[in-house]
Amino acid sequence: MSEFDFLNWVLSDNYLSPDQGSLKDYDSKGKCIQHVRIDEFFIRNRSWYLYRYDMKDTGDHLPFFRDGQGSPSGLRSFCDYIHLTEENGHTYVFLIELKSGETAGHTKQIEAGRFFINFVVASARRICADNDFPEFDEGKIIIRRVLITPRKSKKTTTIARPRQAYTALNDIISYSETSFCPLALM
Repeated sequence: MSEFDFLNWVLSDNYLSPDQGSLKDYDSKGKCIQHVRIDEFFIRNRSWYLYRYDMKDTGDHLPFFRDGQGSPSGLRSFCDYIHLTEENGHTYVFLIELKSGETAGHTKQIEAGRFFINFVVASARRICADNDFPEFDEGKIIIRRVLITPRKSKKTTTIARPRQAYTALNDIISYSETSFCPLALM
């Protein structure tokens, strides 16, 4: 088994995104305000999973934390998606935050995802050791933090070819596009 398999072994299928081919963000009324497709070139011949934990509209958004009155500010903040994929013997973990407007607060949400994935990696390492799987190697896990904002255009149609133009600020990759190609960030 690879590190990719071990991480997916630890994570619950209950949080797999129902749409494995795109990333979506919704407003408080349930209207989709941002839709980013995962590039079709990337999807072919790869093992990957897209998890969605930032589901405020469901009752089980981070169910193990206090909710509502008395809850510490920011406790239930979380990145929108965690995308796991495998390439050339490495497991890539993309912590993805979608922002359709103001990008304030994205750093804390992505960092919450990083703490969570560090816990998942530690859990996988512990389970592997307990079950005599000595091949688990944390060095093969690469974490990328990604902020995706809409591409501003006056065109009436958008060509979904990913530009590999992105910027990195404080190790957070800012990506403006209508399709997301993780391969460009590996």
